[in-house]
Amino acid sequence: MIGHTDNAVEIDAPIGFVWAQTNDVRTWPGLFTEYAKVEVLEEADDRVVFRLTMHPDEQGGADSPRGEGRRA
Repeated sequence: MIGHTDNAVEIDAPIGFVWAQTNDVRTWPGLFTEYAKVEVLEEADDRVVFRLTMHPDEQGGADSPRGEGRRA
């Protein structure tokens, strides 16, 4: 059986402000507790390539996934 989870968060702020904050990857360590650091590797008008460093887990491991996103 495949599991499925839905989560929702209600934010009491203007949509434009929320959109701008969540699309600025440089602010993610301040917005999301699991991220220790973000490095922007490449940036253009319509996209950004970045690497996230996670805070270490209980065993001391910390992933550094790479991401790429298109800007709206």
